[in-house]
Amino acid sequence: MLNQLNETLQQKWQAHGFNEPTAIQEALFEPMTQGESLIAHSPTGTGKTLAYLLPIIQQTEANKQLQAIVLAPSQELAKQIFDVAVDWTANTDLTVQLIIGGANVKRQIDDLKDKPEIIIATPGRLLEVMNQSRKLKVHTVERIVFDEADYLVINNETGALEPVIRDLTKRLMRDVNYLFISATQSDDLDKVAKRIKEDISTVEVEKTENQTTHIYLEVTNRRKDDTLRQLAHLEGMYGMIFFEQIAQIEQVAAKLLYNGIPVSVLHGDLGKLERQNAIRAFREGKTVYLLTTDMASRGIDIPNVSCVIHYNRVVNLDTYTHRSGRTGRMGTVGLVISLVNQQEFLDLNNILGSNYTLEKFTLYEGMLMPEQMAEEAQTVNRQSSKRPRKKNQRKNRSRK
Repeated sequence: MLNQLNETLQQKWQAHGFNEPTAIQEALFEPMTQGESLIAHSPTGTGKTLAYLLPIIQQTEANKQLQAIVLAPSQELAKQIFDVAVDWTANTDLTVQLIIGGANVKRQIDDLKDKPEIIIATPGRLLEVMNQSRKLKVHTVERIVFDEADYLVINNETGALEPVIRDLTKRLMRDVNYLFISATQSDDLDKVAKRIKEDISTVEVEKTENQTTHIYLEVTNRRKDDTLRQLAHLEGMYGMIFFEQIAQIEQVAAKLLYNGIPVSVLHGDLGKLERQNAIRAFREGKTVYLLTTDMASRGIDIPNVSCVIHYNRVVNLDTYTHRSGRTGRMGTVGLVISLVNQQEFLDLNNILGSNYTLEKFTLYEGMLMPEQMAEEAQTVNRQSSKRPRKKNQRKNRSRK
């Protein structure tokens, strides 16, 4: 793949200090540059964004015509993809535009005067702009990417194609190349993708061995907040905590802040600026925790996240996989902690099946360790604490 990159992209690759391409980057480059439509599955943290952006950038001409669209399910993910695209097109004449909800739609329409060759967008806002302005002409689009496709394209309740995606694809020319990319395999996605594009191939990158450890702490619901406080003091703690309910996030955040733990909060009820500030503070290491919902479990790439904490027991395997994928990315060491009571652990273990093995850990004297190790350490401490008293007793007897 590296030998096929143009000189500008090769220089950028070297400037980033990258070594060998990942499996998904190797697997997508040639078929995408040859104009194939694909369904691609690759585990989280394997470099999927660059896997599709590199062939897009290489194949796109700086001709002031829209040629590529990348769709993402959230503003945060779209902005992240946009930042990567801007970085890798910096030394080219290509123009990349971001079109997402939460921003001024009139300004986004005005920005179309720059005639971008690549657009990164959330589907709802893109459709809104298309309906309001003739400046956005999609008949020249040659390729479209659906990132986190299983979540973006499929309606969770019906398993059918999302209406907004259907409306968008109807406006494209028949010869457009499609890429549906996801961290998990989905039969519903495969069916829908093949309805949209009949001549489509599948690329499957198998899960590789990683350095992420999956553990659980057995705690009551009342003790969970105090457990988070203790975990925050572990050396190198820099974690994302996932919740089911927004109200619960706000309550826990207030308690942690009261106890002097700096945290960021990210959820759908916040405004665009608040969400951006939350991610920025966490990225810059100004906060120990990012408290969030599943909106941050899809594709969000924050470097060096040391830990993912499931505050609530997850409802399904996919949720656990996507949340957990925020740590241990690109071969780095990661830790996933589930806070559960006895019954929740049994339920979680059934959900995860043979996909993950959870080891029971505990907090002991400010350290996180396997429960058996903690019990052994506790026994040793008890024995050692008895010895000095015996010596003192002997001294006292000798004095008498």
